[in-house]
Amino acid sequence: MIYLRIFGYLILLSMLYFFRAQWVVLLTLIVLVALFDFLFSKLKAGVVFFTILSLFLFFSFLFLLKFLGVVPLSLIPFFAIAFFFLSFITGIRLGRNERFLFFDADLPEYRGCVRILDASALMDGRIYQVIEIGFLDGTVMVPRFVLNQIEKIFKTGTELKKRRAKMALELIERLKNLKNIKFVLCELDLAKEKDIDHKLLALARKFKAKVVTNDYSLNRVASVNDISVLNINDLANALKPMALPGEIITITPIKKGKEEGQAVGYLVDGTMVVVNDGEDSIGKEIDVFITNVLQSSAGKIIFGNKKS
Repeated sequence: MIYLRIFGYLILLSMLYFFRAQWVVLLTLIVLVALFDFLFSKLKAGVVFFTILSLFLFFSFLFLLKFLGVVPLSLIPFFAIAFFFLSFITGIRLGRNERFLFFDADLPEYRGCVRILDASALMDGRIYQVIEIGFLDGTVMVPRFVLNQIEKIFKTGTELKKRRAKMALELIERLKNLKNIKFVLCELDLAKEKDIDHKLLALARKFKAKVVTNDYSLNRVASVNDISVLNINDLANALKPMALPGEIITITPIKKGKEEGQAVGYLVDGTMVVVNDGEDSIGKEIDVFITNVLQSSAGKIIFGNKKS
């Protein structure tokens, strides 16, 4: 494509030899062609759109002034040059403004398979392992306003939140070095609201991205707005091993249960196991025969009997 464009410019320049009398007009035409070629090939679609729109408006105004006899005919070329310059500047200023990013061509090339991380996912920390082992791929995006939010927590939060924020900042630096993803620190801020959740949703809608979060309220609002959410807690619950009645598991009870003779222990994933007649085995590793599995709002609870 570049060679065809060079060939086209050479043809236009060669015409100067055959039309020497009109060399000013022809040279002006070449400059205009080069200007629009630059606009369409190098600049954002928004810049091109607003430049052409500005040209139309400015020259309509110029023709109106000429029709009313306000501008002398000899000054029209100077006004035309000035309006070309103003149109180009107006196109750049408006076309690059985030409020006017409604052109698909203005969006970065990584639009598509994008996962946007919020502060809760980063401060949780588990997302790094999920990405590192390859369960999350594509483009991982951290918006600048989320990074600013974490930095603010690091400066003004409680001691625990400061430690979480510090871990999140270190995690971001580690994500940059992972080879199985494309990490992007996004500078766009498409929502006028100061609320972080609205900013995240606006960004996700623009990039057709999925939001990775641990925030229940954000999860709910995103679902209402038909924005896909990847909740790390939901993923952790889904990956808990299946325990069915009739199977045998091995645990170490650590405390008494609510009922007499019961003992309570936990699996590696945090699932509670209630053992009947297991009180005398607290602190000892035992085999438990599963009798029932109860799914409650607090999570899964396994009931069983100590295997004799």
